[in-house]
Amino acid sequence: MNHHEQSALQFERIVFFSDAVFAIAITLLVIEIKVPVFSGEQESLFGAENTYEIYTEGPTKLLHLLPKIVGFIVSFLIVGRFWMNHHRNFGVIRRYDTGLLWRNILLLMCVAFIPFTTALFSEYVVWDKAAVFYCGSLMLVGVVQWEMWQYATRKHRLIDASVSRHFIDKISLISLAVPTAFGLGMIAALAGQTWLLGFTWIIIPFILRAAHRRHDRRVTEEEKTLAETN
Repeated sequence: MNHHEQSALQFERIVFFSDAVFAIAITLLVIEIKVPVFSGEQESLFGAENTYEIYTEGPTKLLHLLPKIVGFIVSFLIVGRFWMNHHRNFGVIRRYDTGLLWRNILLLMCVAFIPFTTALFSEYVVWDKAAVFYCGSLMLVGVVQWEMWQYATRKHRLIDASVSRHFIDKISLISLAVPTAFGLGMIAALAGQTWLLGFTWIIIPFILRAAHRRHDRRVTEEEKTLAETN
């Protein structure tokens, strides 16, 4: 195995390890959703007393699970978004160094912590401190991921020289969508207005759209300048 093949294998190990951590973290989110327990379950499953209890108490017990189900859905989609960003970024990053490895380890540590903060917030949804903790953990993942992209692309350190500056800036802005939204959510939770967390999903699409429009506008202006020069 030559040096190039060995380097490619080492790079693939970084990606595979990262994917494994993302997969485990996103799977652990569902563990906190427990099946409702009824006091008569020790009797026959289809016994008259047990069946009556299930039909009378079942809807209430399922309603109590709603915060955990919502927390699972939100965190699953957010972690999925972080994985998509990671997948896209490592499709552009061609090399690695110790600085990138440590940043990736820090990112994965923050991702692995999300199931805990999700469980905490889902269990104590009316507690503003739990909301602060939850939003802060998601914001931290986004900030670390954004910084890792900045590190890899600064002066094209770990990417090909052919990657345009406009594309780098576009991904930088897109990477700030989730941390910005949950940063604002954390501020709202600190102010005791946890209900405002529902608006985070409105903020994210706006930032993503702004990133795409900014990139397209810059590319159009550059093409126009080149055309006028020629």
